Order: sequence, then structure tokens, then C-alpha cells
Amino acid sequence: MMFRDLVLENPVLVKHVRSRLRLQHLIPLIVIVIALCICISWAGIVSGRDRSAVTSITVLQALILFLVGAAAVATAVSNARESGMLDFHRISPQQPAAITLGFLLGAPIREYVLFACTLPFSLLLAVGTGYSILGWLAVLTDLIVVSLLYYTIAILAGLALPRRTSSMMVVVLIVVVLNLGWVLQIAGCLTIVPTVLSVFSDPKGPVPISTTILGYPVSAFLVSLLHQVPVLVFLLLAAARKMRHELAYPLSKADAVMFYLVVALLLVADARSGRLDIPAGLHDSSAELGIPTLMYGLLTFGALLAALVTPNAGALARGIRHARKLGLSRVSPWGDHAANLTAVAVFALVFVGAGAAASALSRYTPWSMPGTSVVALIGACAVLFWGLAKQSFDLAFRRNSTSYLMLLMFVCWVLPLILGLLISAVSSGRDTMASHVLALSPLSSMGLLLTTWAEPTTTTNASIAIAASVGLVAVFAIIAWRVTCHAVAAE
Repeated sequence: MMFRDLVLENPVLVKHVRSRLRLQHLIPLIVIVIALCICISWAGIVSGRDRSAVTSITVLQALILFLVGAAAVATAVSNARESGMLDFHRISPQQPAAITLGFLLGAPIREYVLFACTLPFSLLLAVGTGYSILGWLAVLTDLIVVSLLYYTIAILAGLALPRRTSSMMVVVLIVVVLNLGWVLQIAGCLTIVPTVLSVFSDPKGPVPISTTILGYPVSAFLVSLLHQVPVLVFLLLAAARKMRHELAYPLSKADAVMFYLVVALLLVADARSGRLDIPAGLHDSSAELGIPTLMYGLLTFGALLAALVTPNAGALARGIRHARKLGLSRVSPWGDHAANLTAVAVFALVFVGAGAAASALSRYTPWSMPGTSVVALIGACAVLFWGLAKQSFDLAFRRNSTSYLMLLMFVCWVLPLILGLLISAVSSGRDTMASHVLALSPLSSMGLLLTTWAEPTTTTNASIAIAASVGLVAVFAIIAWRVTCHAVAAE
């Protein structure tokens, strides 16, 4: 019954299948794709470069699924939203999961048919070249999983962004950026690159890529799935929540904490590799980026999740009124309409815990244990400061909160970075004042402390960075508490 409701009798899925698989539109595209595959296969066989032909067809498959398919999903969701059809689906008896699945599988159905047309050529070339059938299936599976991941991002973009063109461009940009940054394991494992390089490599040559978990070599396919599947699950959850109502939060506070914890675990697991291990002839792998990626990744993702779970003044008021109707004395701190204070505090604790875990592994990396711990404290304070400031400004300034918040972030985070770089440029790097100014912003202080921990000025820079971070958190903790209490009292 569940499968029939979600797939066979899903009106959104049926609508897209009927509209996107019309023969007059589909057959010309099939002919083009098959012609391209024939040309690639012929050129590879004649020139004796079968391996290049397999890779070329895989690139064609990725272009069809990732770029064209993701753009189709974003366009379909945006069109449904702009035309009002999405509101009709919301008030229908359909479950939000069914609507999400309808767009996820239905909107790119034409691209999946075109992808299926390339499979015989890819299989024959792979077998003829001597690649393993299991390896070919691993690449095929990873292509499908990554495509679902990108399609879910496209659904969220279509639901969040006001225009169809903007959602399509954002999705294409995200896909391109992830695939350009594949050298970092945390980004590369959200693409098919590690799996393709590990499977479609010369059996007689050196292994061109090595993925690790906590420093231990693990199959690139398994490591990729370990990264892709949890992210896909949480993004699907967010898409289903947004399908339920236009104003719904993408994630509940509990879901956001779980998502942040999963990302932190993945970043810690990747911290000992940082870069994908590539031979020196292909790429310079001497730089260790695992710990910086961990710190800046947790900061970026924590700020994003804090923004997603922060209610504005209207939402907070609705939560208070609803709690009173239920006879409750206060709103649950984990409710969607509660202030974000509890959630961002947990984010900070997860950040510190991830830093402690990375410190235990720091003997395997160029980064020192004290430096990693101090940077984790600064990053946790930065996430706290951002979350508290956003909650305070959303309650105090309402419509103008974004402008004032961006001004605050510029003064506290961006301006010290600019001034520090200018002082360093004027003094040709000889003035220690530049590093002191850079220590005022977490954007620069985290990288500064990680790279210069053994230098004499580090103690001063660390003291300045900690004092600035803790001071801002203390100030805005008081402000956020008072503004929230005032908003509650006003209701």
C-alpha cells in the first residue's frame, strides 16, 4: 500500500512521467545521446584508448544526470510554486513525502531514460577494457545516489528561491563547485570523482586515489556512500517539511542538531586525510587540509543551521500563543517557534567535541594539539555569537534585522580581516600589529593560529582571539536573553 501510494498512484509523479516522456520530445534526444555514445566508443576502440572512452561516457552520464537533471527538477518545483499548483498539492490528501518523491523521481524522468541509453555502451567498453563488473556497478550506483542528492538540493532551491531562473542557476553552481573542489575528501565524496578514479584506473598502474576514514584506507565507493547517504536523508527530510507548508522550517531544532552532529563526525573522520591522497605526479598532496577543513566547515555549517532554526518575532509570538492555548507555561526549547538559544548552545558543544576528537588525532598531522583545541573554542564561540546575534536582531528589528545583522558581521568579522591584511601589506609582513588585528576576527584567527602556533606571537594572538570571541558571546547572550524575555512578556 505504501509503495502504491508513493509511486504507482502518485499524481505528481504520473504527471511528470506523462509530460516529460512524450515521444515527440524524447526520441530526438535519445538519437542524439546514442549517436554521441557511438562516436565516443568508435573513437576509443579505433585509437586504442578504451579507458578514455569509458571515462568520456561517464562524463556524459554525469552531465545528463547532474546538470540537466538538476536544472529540470529546480525548474519543475519553481514552476509549480509560481503557478500555485504546489499550494493545491499541499491542501490535497497527499503526504508531503509523496509530493517530494513525485518531484524527485518525476521531474528528471527524461534524464534517467537518456542515462539508461548510455548504459550498454558503458558496460561493453568497461568489460572490453578489463574493468570489473562490480566496479562498473559501483560507479552506476554512485551516479544514481549523487543524482538524487543533487535533485534534493534542487527541490530545496526551488522551494526557497523566488524565481525559477535563480533556483536553476544556484543548483548548477552548487553542482559545479562541489565537483571542482573534489580534492578535499569531504567535498569530493559528494561527487562521483573518487569512485570513478578508483574504479576506472589502469590496473597495471599506481592507484590514482586513496580515501580514508580516521586515517585508515577504505574503498572510495564505501566512503562516498558514507558521506552521501546521511546528507541525502537529512535533505529529503528538509524538502518534505517545506512541502508541508510554505513557512515551515526546513529542519526542526532536534533534526538540525542531529544533522550538525553527523557532519561533525564526517569532518572528524576526514580530518586525517584532508586531501584525497593522490600521487605527486598528479597533484601536490604535501599540504594537510583536514583540520582547517574541519574548523571552517563546522563554522560555516553551524552558521547555516543556526539561521535555518531561528524564528522571527511573528513565529515566536505564534509559538507562545499556541503554548498558552494548550495550557503550557512556556514554549518547549526544541519547538520550531522557540528561540534558538538551546540549539546554538548544542552546536557550540558539538564544535568543541569535534575539536577535542581532532586533537586526539593531531599527532598524525602538522597541526598541534593545543592549537586545534583553541581554534575549536574560537569556532564554537563564533557559532554562538552568530546564532545569538541573529535571534536578537530578528526579535528587535524585525523587517530590518538582516541589514543590521550584516552590518554587525562586517564590523566584527570582516573589518578586522581587511585591516589586518592592509597593515600586513603596508609593513611587508614585519609588523606584529597585523596579526593582532587579524586575531580579532574568527574568519582569520582560526587559520592564523593553526599555521603559526609555534611562533612567539601566538600566545598574544590566541589571547586576543579568545577574549574577542568570548566577549562577543557574553554580550549577545545577555542581549538575546533580554530581548527574548521582552518578546515573551509582550505576548
